[in-house]
Amino acid sequence: MAKRVRRTLLRRRAPPEIIDDALQEAALRAWSRAEGFDDQEGMVRWVTVVAWHQVIAEWRRQARVEPGAIPERPASDDPAKTVEDRLGLEVVIEGLAQLNDVERAVILSVAADGAASDSADRARTKMRRLRARQHLAVVVGRADSGAWDGDRTGP
Repeated sequence: MAKRVRRTLLRRRAPPEIIDDALQEAALRAWSRAEGFDDQEGMVRWVTVVAWHQVIAEWRRQARVEPGAIPERPASDDPAKTVEDRLGLEVVIEGLAQLNDVERAVILSVAADGAASDSADRARTKMRRLRARQHLAVVVGRADSGAWDGDRTGP
């Protein structure tokens, strides 16, 4: 009977290392089953179904991802520092809004250095970026100190 059930499970692509455990579990359940079986064919079908369910259960256990322990929050994450960083970021965003389109485009351009075709263009781009950053620093400095009055003066 075990050979027959084993062949059936192998045809269903059950891994051989799982089949032995599944057969053993099915045999234990058949042995401890209160109701008997009508005939040997009924017992073979019942054991085959139980063993196949054991194979599927093992596949599910193997596919399950164990999350593991939840890591502790780093002690360096100070909520006050996070709030200060976010407020500082808001000031920079407001400062960027006060710049003209050329200055804002130069600061926000990520690939500006690679976009220039010759050394004169690269130098011009670098100078525009420097001036725009200086102007942004002045705008952000005013907004941070509370002295910003909305007019656009400075470099």
